[in-house]
Amino acid sequence: MPGRRFPALLSSFSPQLPDVLHTQFGSFLAFYVIVALAGVSLLWLGGEWRRRRQSARERRHSVHCRLCHHHFRDASHDALVRCPACDVLNERRLPLEI
Repeated sequence: MPGRRFPALLSSFSPQLPDVLHTQFGSFLAFYVIVALAGVSLLWLGGEWRRRRQSARERRHSVHCRLCHHHFRDASHDALVRCPACDVLNERRLPLEI
């Protein structure tokens, strides 16, 4: 039998759950408002972080022709890139951070 070895331990251990959780409505509401604001803030920060990474990736592949001022994207890693509009070779330079 399970109660024979430790009768004192089993008799003192009698879990009783309260009938009702005694919390005030104001603290209950404040807790859920804080949790909701934290969730929205985390979603906003994650979206902002993803947008900045995407913007940096687009700027890295963006090229501006020095002759005809045509903007185009080139995913190659070549130092010299040929403009599709005027067929001039352009040096790849990192754009200025705004």
